[in-house]
Amino acid sequence: MGKDFYFLCGGHAAFALRTLAYGCGLIPFAFQSNGPLTQLNATVLGGLLSSVVPFVFSIDVAIMASRIFRTELHDQTLAALATLPITMRQIAHRKMFACVLAAAPGVLGTFTIQILGLNRFFSAQVRLSGMVPMAPMLFAKIFSSWVQTLLIVHLIAWLSLYMKRGALPLGYVLTYAFNILFSIFFVALVATRTFVAYAASGSSGVNVGSIAFIYWSPIVTGIISLVAVAILHRQSLCRLELVAAES
Repeated sequence: MGKDFYFLCGGHAAFALRTLAYGCGLIPFAFQSNGPLTQLNATVLGGLLSSVVPFVFSIDVAIMASRIFRTELHDQTLAALATLPITMRQIAHRKMFACVLAAAPGVLGTFTIQILGLNRFFSAQVRLSGMVPMAPMLFAKIFSSWVQTLLIVHLIAWLSLYMKRGALPLGYVLTYAFNILFSIFFVALVATRTFVAYAASGSSGVNVGSIAFIYWSPIVTGIISLVAVAILHRQSLCRLELVAAES
C-alpha cells in the first residue's frame, strides 16, 4: 500500500497538491454578498464548479485506475507478488486502498462543492420564484454522478487487465455511451407514456406523472451502474488471479 501511495499516486507531494487544488474550488463559496448581481454571479459560478470539479475528479481517479496494475503487467512482476504470504485479492485491495487514500482530498472537496452548489441554487430559486425546487431530483443526480465515477474506475481497471493501451479513453467512452443510451431510453418511455395518456383522455400537454417518471432516470441508472460495479470488481479480481497463475 505504501509503495503504491508513493509511486502510483504521487505520495505526500501529490496529496498536498490535490488538497490545495480542491480547496481552491471552495473559495468562491466563502464569500457572501447581498447585491443581486453578485449573488447571481456566485450562483452561476457555484453551478459551474459543481459540474466541472466532479469531472476533473473523475479524470484524476481514472488515471489512478488505469495505472493500478500497469507496472506489474508491463514488468511481469505478478509472479514475484504471488510468492508473498497473502493472496492476490489482498494485494489488489491494498492497492485500491492506496488509491482511495490518495484521492481523499478529491472526495471531500468534490462532495463539499456539490453540496454548497446545491445550497446556492436552492437559495437563488427560493429568492427568485418563492418556490422550493425539486431537491430529490438534484440529490439523485449527485448520487448518479458518484456512481458513474465508481463505474468508470472499475471499468478502466478491468480493461487495463486486458489492454496494454487505451483503457482510459475506452472506459470513458463506454460509460458515457451507456448513460446517454439509457437517458434516451427513458425519454422514449416518457414520450410513449405521454402519447398513450393523450390518446386515452384526449387532453393536451405533458401530465405530471410523465414529468415525475423521468426523475427516476438518474436513480435507476445509478442502481444499474452499482450492479455493473460489483460484477466488474469480481471479474477484475478473477482476471488478476488468472494472470498471476499464468505468470
